[in-house]
Amino acid sequence: YGRDPLGAPETLLAFTREDLVRWHERWWRPNFTIFSVAGDFTRDEMLALLEKELGAWAKSDHSETYPPVAPTANLGKRFFIEKDLNQSTVRIGHLGVPRNSADKVPIEVLNFILGGGGFSSRLFNKVRNESGYAYTAVSEFEESLLRGQFLAFLQTQTANTVKAAALAKEIIETVAKGDDLTEGEVALAKESKLNDFVFKFETPADVARQYAQLEYFGLPPDYLESYRERLAGVTLQDVRRVAREYLKPSELTILILGNPSVRGSLEELGEFSEIELTEGKDLSDPESVP
Repeated sequence: YGRDPLGAPETLLAFTREDLVRWHERWWRPNFTIFSVAGDFTRDEMLALLEKELGAWAKSDHSETYPPVAPTANLGKRFFIEKDLNQSTVRIGHLGVPRNSADKVPIEVLNFILGGGGFSSRLFNKVRNESGYAYTAVSEFEESLLRGQFLAFLQTQTANTVKAAALAKEIIETVAKGDDLTEGEVALAKESKLNDFVFKFETPADVARQYAQLEYFGLPPDYLESYRERLAGVTLQDVRRVAREYLKPSELTILILGNPSVRGSLEELGEFSEIELTEGKDLSDPESVP
């Protein structure tokens, strides 16, 4: 996850047209493609049309495999990026869970309480409303085919950077224990998510996207139909359990991008390493990129 998916200068500059054609021939194949179609038609009509237009499209002999996602050496470390701004961006997180995790629904409820529920979440209320440390304070468990990431995100004035980051970390640590999560918080999270569910299907494009994701993430065909029942069945004990299992305070990595003046107070959070931005550098020269 630490590598830029867009590649490195030395590899990008070495690509040829033949490389791109070879990649296209290998991977742009029906066995690596998902078609999800929603609209005013019958199933038989659409299948016949797809067969007519794409029936001759040959499958690839190549298989699609992914290496396992292993913990990195950066677990629990802290990084600072200097940028001449009057505010700071703070990211706090660690590796998460796959989208098809059996605990995905109680994790959604947990994240609503922690930082995904807007004005109702602990991060927003404590970091923004009560303390006034940040403009934005949210969290998410990223949806990913592999492990994804858990991430808390803050934006704050330079003077409040360390206080905001420390408070957010403290909130995550408290929620991770699970003990003070309440029935009221769980009930509000479930009700809000039930009310929001209908808006995932407002247009044919929304419907097609939802069902494409089922296929991509390897979820059962009735996942959406049974979602509300499974959400309604989430208990306080479920949420406390997933908080203790999937929030890992000892593995939290902290990244702060902000004004150089922040450096003097960073030690309150622990030891920081610095990352140099490549912005403004000649990316055609690999030696200019750290």
